[in-house]
Amino acid sequence: MDGLLQCGKAEGLDLAGYRLGAEMIAQLETAHLPDSGILADIEQEDVAGSPPWVRAEPQFDPAQADALAAIIAMALTA
Repeated sequence: MDGLLQCGKAEGLDLAGYRLGAEMIAQLETAHLPDSGILADIEQEDVAGSPPWVRAEPQFDPAQADALAAIIAMALTA
């Protein structure tokens, strides 16, 4: 990963069909989202089950969807 980052900062990269220039990669390394006061991190442990992006065949998980919906609903009513 470090080698890819170093190469990207020197020469830019083509990722998923998109060209990222060296300057953009350098800027992304130090970029951060402003604190809007309304965003929150949701930990995978809070929604249980395995993360969809690591499954061989992502499929619908009703319990995981219900847990995520409950977390969002509680945040909206707080």
